[in-house]
Amino acid sequence: MFGGGVDREDIVGIARTLQDLAGSLEEAAYAMSQVSRRAAPWDALAGVIRDGVREIAAAIDHLDGTGADCHAHLDRADELYAEWRNVVRPARARALGQGAEPRAAVGVDIALTRLERAQAACRGAGRAVRSVALKHA
Repeated sequence: MFGGGVDREDIVGIARTLQDLAGSLEEAAYAMSQVSRRAAPWDALAGVIRDGVREIAAAIDHLDGTGADCHAHLDRADELYAEWRNVVRPARARALGQGAEPRAAVGVDIALTRLERAQAACRGAGRAVRSVALKHA
């Protein structure tokens, strides 16, 4: 997976960001399990993160190459982060809007906040991989 030119410190740095991502995803999954499936578009929100993680994994697979493929996958992950905002904002507005039951709204807000942390961790992992790709290009 990693070429001989990738430093041990770089591998450890990527591993740490992936560990942070895994922890964030676990917290988000638990928070989502505590609220109604109808409360927010959970499948769409989780799908954006899932697809971003897949792009990062594909980028890691290409770290030992020329870097072009690696950057293409990371660019796609960045596009997914932009898509994330288009999904999460209306979800939060709907969940916290007029007529929302307060207790359910709090649960949805917590779940959305945890998903936002997971999305931020995904971005951090992508930046770590991009940094290594640029360093070894």
